[in-house]
Amino acid sequence: MTDSQDSNTDATCADCDASSADDRGVCPTKRRRILAGLAAGGSAALAGCTGLLGAPGEHQIRGGDEVYDVSFAEQETTIEIRGSQTVLRAAEEQDLSLPSDCRAGFCGVCLSRADDDATSAVHMATNNYDRLTEAAVEAGYFLPCTSQPRSDFSVTTGISPDELEEFAPDDPDNGEEPNDEPGDVGRRHAIRYVNEGWIIPVGERQNLLTAAEDVGLDELPYQCRVGRCGVCLARIDGDATELVEHESIGYGPLDEDALREGYVLPCTAQPRGEFELESNRAGDL
Repeated sequence: MTDSQDSNTDATCADCDASSADDRGVCPTKRRRILAGLAAGGSAALAGCTGLLGAPGEHQIRGGDEVYDVSFAEQETTIEIRGSQTVLRAAEEQDLSLPSDCRAGFCGVCLSRADDDATSAVHMATNNYDRLTEAAVEAGYFLPCTSQPRSDFSVTTGISPDELEEFAPDDPDNGEEPNDEPGDVGRRHAIRYVNEGWIIPVGERQNLLTAAEDVGLDELPYQCRVGRCGVCLARIDGDATELVEHESIGYGPLDEDALREGYVLPCTAQPRGEFELESNRAGDL
């Protein structure tokens, strides 16, 4: 990399790092540099920004390092939670036992109630629990597994879903799926990430890696993110030629036979059905 490239990279990284705490994941500038580096065919071109290929740092997640006091009524204790932590994760780090299952805002098992309008108390990054309507959120109900604090508040955990009945819409859609609109991720499928113990709803226009990161699962291995290096190789419990669609495959060992055996590249694979996914299979092929 030349001196002029170094200088340009430093300036670019400064712009990225100065981005709002509301921005999540790799910023557009860094993403373009990743793809440009890959096109140039060398890993050195990818090394300009610190953490370029790593999981998003907490400073990139809504809330940053500001700390809030959250009181748990049932556990009779108050803990400090950073604005970049989910309420569930922070509670578990303090050995507080909260009900949970999917950890992705899908099942509603962790349903809790704040002593204030939940839109003021927390930022709920994902809410795929149909019974948790906007009116219910305004009444204080939220999902700790995907919510980060934005103020001090008290919370009651282990809430029964029956409490949400009064907030049900008068004219329900009878289970019909809404029509796709620009920006929609498409029909969602429940994907079980076996190694990590998470169940995540992934849209048909989302790749398996990004969808996991979007809900806080940052433990999946990866490097190039464009289907070339094979570091993120995983295996599903079915025929990948039927259950996923890859945006791109540049990893030679992942041929048609390997796909039929269930091998996928989560960084470019989009689901077409429900399945279990086992990560960390890079050595298999």
